[in-house]
Amino acid sequence: MCNQLLFRFVSDRYRLKVKLRKYFVFLAREKAV
Repeated sequence: MCNQLLFRFVSDRYRLKVKLRKYFVFLAREKAV
């Protein structure tokens, strides 16, 4: 039970990191253009 919660927390944080990275790449592209 506790393991499942931890896994969900970690996966949520990972997803957030990926979203942030994509967002920053998008911003960098916009500035470059």
